[in-house]
Amino acid sequence: MTELQLTYTLRAAQLHSISLAAAQLHVSQPSVSVQITRLEQELGFRIFDRDRKTGLTLTRSGAAFLDGMNRIRQDYQALLRRCAEQSGGRSAARIGFFSAWDLSGVLPGVRARVAEQCPECMLQMEAYSFRELVERLESGDLDAILSVRTAVPVSSGLDVTLVGQTHAVLVYAAEHPLHTPGHPVLADFHQDTFFVQPSEECPYSTDSNQSYFLSQMMQPRVEVVPNLETMLSRIAEGGGYGVFDSISRCLQYDGLAALPLDSGISLCMAQRAGSWNPVVDAFCLAVQESMADIV
Repeated sequence: MTELQLTYTLRAAQLHSISLAAAQLHVSQPSVSVQITRLEQELGFRIFDRDRKTGLTLTRSGAAFLDGMNRIRQDYQALLRRCAEQSGGRSAARIGFFSAWDLSGVLPGVRARVAEQCPECMLQMEAYSFRELVERLESGDLDAILSVRTAVPVSSGLDVTLVGQTHAVLVYAAEHPLHTPGHPVLADFHQDTFFVQPSEECPYSTDSNQSYFLSQMMQPRVEVVPNLETMLSRIAEGGGYGVFDSISRCLQYDGLAALPLDSGISLCMAQRAGSWNPVVDAFCLAVQESMADIV
């Protein structure tokens, strides 16, 4: 059982409707329905009876289960308030995210959800490169990071939770000779250079992208550049291309164009193993809810 499944199920029970729950949670109706179905399958009993005329009604087992979970949630929130009072302050978290992302359409909703789930909390957001995010997390400067899975090293010292998915895009110069209606297609880049950052910046990204290209019958010529700024400059000059996620700020830059790829990029939350912070938990859930439509 996940917190996301429980949140969706409780809201649907309160409103006796999956569609109304989806509207209040700002997600799609199928997203809510899928999470409820998965929870019922895990529990081994139906939470709701579904009827087109009467809508959702709780089964006896469902009513007992949700009543108990509501009490547990209320006790949990009361515990957080007592701990905050005893510590003489409010729960807080410093969360880092990738500086090249444009999260302007996501963060306001995430902050609102965090405030709803954890009203006594303080949330501080900070932007860094992928490598700096991991370094600051491991040193304790950050409580958690929001990153791509390919930029977080496999380590027993980190707990990683997948929270959503974006889409990969191939970024190239808008003045590319094949930038015409209907073109380019991926195969048009088979002779161009694929720019990548050093492996320590995003450890598994290059391997992941090359595997995708091989699946598309391409074997690109790879050139490592020192940083993101150099990569974008080389691309804008027409020297080659790079692969980014669909929330990258560079997609808005003049002189660049983008070709969507049939490949997903997993987003994750990472924190130090064994650490616990209610604000981080609330933030992770809020991001999952915000990304639910594209997971």
